[in-house]
Amino acid sequence: MDMTKFKMIYKERVYYPLTICPTWSGEQKRESATSFTPMFLDVTYVDEDGMIRQIEDESFMFQFVRIPNQ
Repeated sequence: MDMTKFKMIYKERVYYPLTICPTWSGEQKRESATSFTPMFLDVTYVDEDGMIRQIEDESFMFQFVRIPNQ
């Protein structure tokens, strides 16, 4: 999923995400994935040094804010 119109807040730091891939637990995969919140997110982002990084963590650790006028 393209996330270039958002800022990502992770561990009290702001990053610019490029893509996001949700992951559901085994129990949730049996049900419709659209009716559940993903357990984990795999996010590719640009860090403060301009390097492209990737992180996977529990979904509640992330907050995404839309960049105005984008």
